[in-house]
Amino acid sequence: MTQEPSNELAIMESRIPDFDNEDKVKYLQYRAVGFNKKESAHLAEVLISDVNQWLKDDASFKDFERKNLRELQKVASKDIIELEFLRNVMMFARKDARIIQKSMQVIIDPGTKQAIDGMELLTDREWEYFKAIRKHYTPDQLLQLNKALTPDEYRENKVVVLTWDGRPAPISGDDIEGFSVEIIDE
Repeated sequence: MTQEPSNELAIMESRIPDFDNEDKVKYLQYRAVGFNKKESAHLAEVLISDVNQWLKDDASFKDFERKNLRELQKVASKDIIELEFLRNVMMFARKDARIIQKSMQVIIDPGTKQAIDGMELLTDREWEYFKAIRKHYTPDQLLQLNKALTPDEYRENKVVVLTWDGRPAPISGDDIEGFSVEIIDE
């Protein structure tokens, strides 16, 4: 049974050298997202004896697994977490949009010819969901989302000016981290 590659594996594939064997790349993708040697072989649908043979015969493969894999796991884990988080946010946003759209409908009752507001069309469960999500669609929530997605744009540019013997010595915001200042009364 061949498994479809996950988003995590797609991230890994772009960071793994193009070995002479597609199975080696699949195996290393699983290793890169944290599976052990045996699990990775199973998921890549290769025999563990093949992996051992690759490690014996292919110096670049052996070198990658022994030296580069740990670094790849550290670097890619942030990307994987962000990707999965954003994927889940997108799915929730789609669900939210369906409920919000339903609440915005206006239909005409064929019998009475009166307009029925979409809020009345919501089931009890949808109404509870609607109330719960409403608080997440505020200007403050949008600002928080923007700060999370583009933190550099919201970094505060603080400048600290220290004075020694009457001469100012400005320190930019990037240099402030890790500084401690002791104020002494003279």
